Order: sequence, then structure tokens, then C-alpha cells
Amino acid sequence: KGCQHNYQCGFSEECDAASGLCAPTPDPHCATCDASQEDNTAACGSAEALCVTMQDKDEVEQGDFCLLPCADDPIDQCPQAYGCTHIEAPDAGIDGWFCVRECWIEPF
Repeated sequence: KGCQHNYQCGFSEECDAASGLCAPTPDPHCATCDASQEDNTAACGSAEALCVTMQDKDEVEQGDFCLLPCADDPIDQCPQAYGCTHIEAPDAGIDGWFCVRECWIEPF
């Protein structure tokens, strides 16, 4: 039946509007990176991406992962299962909207 938006796709997929088919996102959402490095452009795909150390609800560190900026599209901001979340860290010069999920959890 095809798709028109990302929410109609499976986990970590995006809808290709031209074909109407869902496909895995080509972007490195939740890719591993090294938060101690100043430049993670190679790991995260762009200078606008963040490499952050994520913690679980018990504040146990789960690793360093890439967070990519949300798309400008009001409906398809992130791949399926990601939420567009505001992240602000004035000391680090960060103030923006990023696609976020618990990257250390594999849903399958």
C-alpha cells in the first residue's frame, strides 16, 4: 500500500516520497562515536550533529552516540521511533532540536 510519511514505516525507517516505499534511514542516527573528541563529523555525518554520552534512567552511562538534527519537515522530522527533542547546553554552545531515542536498546 506504500507510505506517505515516516510514521507509516518500521523502526528506524523513512518514507521515500518519490517511490512511496519505506527504507532504512541512510543517516547515522544513533551511530557510535567518541564524545571526548572535539570533531565527530566523520562518525556522525555532519558538523551539526552531536556526539553525546547517554545514560539510562538510573544514570548509568550506556555509551556515546550520534544525535542528528531534526528535519525541517513538520511531519517527518525524524525516522520512525525517534522523537524530535530540544537539547540545550549553553556552556557547550548547544541549543537545537535533535532526533533522539534510547540508542543502546536494540528493539529486535
